[in-house]
Amino acid sequence: MLERGFNAAREVLRSNRKKAVENGNIEQQNIVSRQEQILISIERTTREALEKYDVPDISPIKSLDDPFDALGLSPRTRNSIKFYTASRRYKEENPDKLHPFSTVGGLDNASDEELLKIRNFGEISLQEVRRKITEYKTQNGIQPQ
Repeated sequence: MLERGFNAAREVLRSNRKKAVENGNIEQQNIVSRQEQILISIERTTREALEKYDVPDISPIKSLDDPFDALGLSPRTRNSIKFYTASRRYKEENPDKLHPFSTVGGLDNASDEELLKIRNFGEISLQEVRRKITEYKTQNGIQPQ
């Protein structure tokens, strides 16, 4: 998470430097150079502090209870599941409960036959869901069932 933030800041500075060079604005180039130096200093200080104080990773804990959107599915697959889980019939029968397919774990526990009953959800969508769940578990250190 931290690395992503530093990378985003570097990308903004690269863009600003490019604009300053294109415009021939020496003053703006100097400002960007100073900002780059500050970013390097902040990054170094942050890393040193994390090492010195042994700060644990504070990224959000991932679990199978996370919404299925966390899988990063293609729009067709995501929308098929989204419309299916939002069905009026299920909500009327279970007003206080989320649809089981609303979570990563719910999709993981579903049989292939159950998933293939979803409208506009075919073999390709099924393969995508199974692959994404496996990737999700691997990336987040969740043990396979």
